[in-house]
Amino acid sequence: SRDFQVLKNGLNGSYIGGSLDGFVVRLRNDGNQVLNGTYIGTENYDQSFFVKTNQEGEVFITGQTSGNYPTKNADYQDPNSGQFISKLSPSLNKLLISTVFGTGKGTPDVTPSAFMVDICGNVYFSGWGGRTNNESRGEGTSTRGLPMTPNAFQQSTDGSDFYVAVFQKGIDSLLYATYLGGNRSTEHVDGGTSRFKEEGVVYQSVCGGCGGNSDFPVTDNAWSQSNNSDNCNNAFFKMNLDVANAAPRTPDTTITVIATDEINYSLPVNDPQPWDSINLNYTGKIFDSTEISGQTAMIERSTGKGRFNAELNWQTVCEHASQDTFTVNIELNDNGCPQPKRNEAIIQIVVEPPPNYDAPEAFCSEIIDENTFELTWSNIAIDSYFSHYEVLREQPDGSKEVIDSIFDPSIGTYTDYEATNLQQETYCYYLRTVNVCGEKGDSTYQICTGPEYQQEPTEVDMLNATVVNDQYVKIKWEPSNAKDFSNYIIQRKRNNTDQAWIDYKIISEQTDSVFEDRDLKVDEHSYCYRVLKADLCGFYSD
Repeated sequence: SRDFQVLKNGLNGSYIGGSLDGFVVRLRNDGNQVLNGTYIGTENYDQSFFVKTNQEGEVFITGQTSGNYPTKNADYQDPNSGQFISKLSPSLNKLLISTVFGTGKGTPDVTPSAFMVDICGNVYFSGWGGRTNNESRGEGTSTRGLPMTPNAFQQSTDGSDFYVAVFQKGIDSLLYATYLGGNRSTEHVDGGTSRFKEEGVVYQSVCGGCGGNSDFPVTDNAWSQSNNSDNCNNAFFKMNLDVANAAPRTPDTTITVIATDEINYSLPVNDPQPWDSINLNYTGKIFDSTEISGQTAMIERSTGKGRFNAELNWQTVCEHASQDTFTVNIELNDNGCPQPKRNEAIIQIVVEPPPNYDAPEAFCSEIIDENTFELTWSNIAIDSYFSHYEVLREQPDGSKEVIDSIFDPSIGTYTDYEATNLQQETYCYYLRTVNVCGEKGDSTYQICTGPEYQQEPTEVDMLNATVVNDQYVKIKWEPSNAKDFSNYIIQRKRNNTDQAWIDYKIISEQTDSVFEDRDLKVDEHSYCYRVLKADLCGFYSD
């Protein structure tokens, strides 16, 4: 009505325009007096279908529009769409939130059939569209192209289905949207048979299977899974749409470290509802000083809203490597609506012992004088778990002792000034590595002084050198078993000449004791061969 005089003290006291306007009025409890009222709409077609209030008395309205419907304070919008949701102040004189949603074609997509604002402020909508609307009312509606969410029960539509959507409090986002209907029938409802519960459950009694089809979605325990009519039949569905209240979460995690490592793990915590506050509780042996050695662990920032990172910090020590896996139990609680949600996660911490290090490959010596002995060695690859070298000496009487510890890995030499009469007495030396937890690696081979002390490698035992098939020379020798082996050097010279020996071939594989010389003419010249052996300290056999 263009002259609905009872509308007063509201946002729009007069008719706005177009073929229709919606309206909403606030009545006194006894229904005998209109306290406030307003028109709702644009200068085109607008119609209000449902009105609901929240716990604060604010008024929510949904309906259809073909005009430029006003939007305000809503992050979720589908511009130029034909369905609207508005929130008004209790006295209907202020527009607090308003949005449009749909396909953006400028006219209605569906006819609203149910509407609800739950106790958490989330907004629920159900509607239908398609051929039945077009044939009986000429409204030109279709469910094709309506916004969906990835977790929709039904992602596709034949254009004549139901559409169910849930909007976040404040219309800040689309929490859930789905189609429901068959792929041939023109599902519809005549109105008045659809209900939402405040817990987020929609009940609808509708016309389904129209055309004598049995394509309406049914469950395994349905009272009837087929349409026994030659046209439409009564179809009923119940859908739980409590999608707006999910539990906070954090992933189960396994952390593997080496003893003495410091753990600084960022634990991602998030709640699908970014407005929910989250409290994180934790238990485990690593937080109890009576259960573990060293410092106890701690978790920083155990509360937050929506999404945050909690920081697990723990300095491991050597004693932790001898224990079983440490378990941290995480409990998350939020203040979700309509009820708080709880979730759990587990962090497994495996503390492994630090590595043992191989002894240096090259371990060399030199007698400086009869009372001074110098050791040198090659550097090894180390990391933060290396502690030091130990230099060990075996006395002439057979007793052993650690004579020095060298913590600087760049130092590759040690001089013993306390050994006496080195040419006559036998002292044996070893070098070994020690990691940060005191675990000792293998020792080097021993180097000894005394009458039997020999610095150069022993001679190579040549076996033979033979000419094979008048084409090449095959040389064989006894392989070395020396621990400080470096390589073989094959030398060659012309026989019966004053030619000097030349280094002809170097072989690094200790077990390789055969060489074939094919770079010669055996029928023209005679050659002599010898094999030398080099050690890691750079000394050669005679």
